[in-house]
Amino acid sequence: MPSLRFFVRAISILFLILIAASFIFSAFFYQNLESQVVMKLQTYGVLAFFLISLVLEFVPQYISPHIIIFSSPLFNINLFVVLLVTLIGSALGSSLGFAVGRLYGLHFAASLFSTKTLTKIIHAMNEHGRWYVLIAALSPLPFIPLIFGALHFSRRNFFWFGLIPRMLGLCVIAGIVKWFL
Repeated sequence: MPSLRFFVRAISILFLILIAASFIFSAFFYQNLESQVVMKLQTYGVLAFFLISLVLEFVPQYISPHIIIFSSPLFNINLFVVLLVTLIGSALGSSLGFAVGRLYGLHFAASLFSTKTLTKIIHAMNEHGRWYVLIAALSPLPFIPLIFGALHFSRRNFFWFGLIPRMLGLCVIAGIVKWFL
């Protein structure tokens, strides 16, 4: 019987393949798809961006919600609305991941991640503590609240060194997008 780690990896790989295929397909058929995509995203975009940011923060993977903010000018959707929805979805997804990690513990996290990855994160958390969480939260690199919760990182420290910096990082990215794109 396949393990939970295998299932999560399979879903993550399928998700990445779907995203890559979407980008390739849209590159070839950009002219035909542009008006349809813009219309659909303007109709369902806010809800879609919310759900995508929630899932990207909750499910451990290498894509972060920063990509949603970068994509808003491509689809002619108001950057402020996208930022607000992404902030809410990201906060909920991170909090949910943290709560699941705290509830199910390290054994559950070990079923999702390789021993090497988990050992690396545990070592970094032991060495740098909340500063490791701060750096992970501010960068578009993988931010894994599930593991932070499984390692019994305090809720207070997660809020101040994980959640708040993550939201500030998303705001900075939105500022960069507004300024340069």
